[in-house]
Amino acid sequence: MNRILVTNPNSNEAVTEGLRQALAAFARTGGPEIVCEMLAEGPFGVETQDHVEAVPLPLRRDRCVQTSGFDRNADFGPEVGACA
Repeated sequence: MNRILVTNPNSNEAVTEGLRQALAAFARTGGPEIVCEMLAEGPFGVETQDHVEAVPLPLRRDRCVQTSGFDRNADFGPEVGACA
């Protein structure tokens, strides 16, 4: 496990940046890299049931393509969905 992928299920880059900053405290020399990404096709915020229901299909599509220079199937260990 070289990398942990943390996905913000909305399209708000400020939230994603907040996750990056918060998770930086867990970085350790020799530990896994923590990569935070947002779901570009997701709603700007996840605040209603409609927003919740708008996430799974774009998330699934996003997991089937290569982004950030990584092959998700080969390069990541755990994957976490998170928003703040």
